[in-house]
Amino acid sequence: MIPGTPKFNALVVAEIAIDFLKSTAKAKAAFINTLSGETHGWTEGSNTIWSEQTKIKLRELRESMEIDLAVVHFGDTQRTGTAPTSSPFPTNDGLGEHLGLDVDQV
Repeated sequence: MIPGTPKFNALVVAEIAIDFLKSTAKAKAAFINTLSGETHGWTEGSNTIWSEQTKIKLRELRESMEIDLAVVHFGDTQRTGTAPTSSPFPTNDGLGEHLGLDVDQV
């Protein structure tokens, strides 16, 4: 091990991977120097570190994306339901539910 002072002064999220069906959310972040533009390393975060505020934002992102997709596939429509409050991931909310059908989840 060689101790030293980091040359980076910021952390930025570069990638996110969210699987609402498997209830996983991962982020890859870079340690950067904002003056030089250099990247000095990477770190990852997963489900165990997300705050309640982040989980709320994940639900909002999911709902917003579903509204956008619904406009494309169903026409000009508005979503009336909300995502579960305990988790950013749905348990039984898919195309069948959106169409008002009583369907089993696969």
